[in-house]
Amino acid sequence: MATKNLNIYYQNVRGLRTKCNDLRLSILNNDYDVIILTESWLHSGIFDAELCHDRYDVFRTDRDLNASCKCTGGGVVILIRRSLCAITYNLDVSLANTEILWVKVPSRACSSNSDLHFCVIYDS
Repeated sequence: MATKNLNIYYQNVRGLRTKCNDLRLSILNNDYDVIILTESWLHSGIFDAELCHDRYDVFRTDRDLNASCKCTGGGVVILIRRSLCAITYNLDVSLANTEILWVKVPSRACSSNSDLHFCVIYDS
């Protein structure tokens, strides 16, 4: 089976909502398969559709402000091209003031011999 190189992008955005236009422009100018973002500062009042182009599945873990000693910040996001058929899963790891997100891309979707697992962790 021939493998395909994935184009992966990472950024600590320090507030995604104010940078959505920049992200959309970057997505249009680049051929990212996976986008990993930390310090998204998102909350449940912000919809996935507001964040990026519809060719990506959005996976996110927002900071739980009720459980955190912090009043703002945090949060992680993984955007994966829809054609990669990614799914999120939970490993039951819970750490105070830490956001953790796991996403799996099945081997058949990425022309690989094994599944690809992406994890993003933000600890403040």
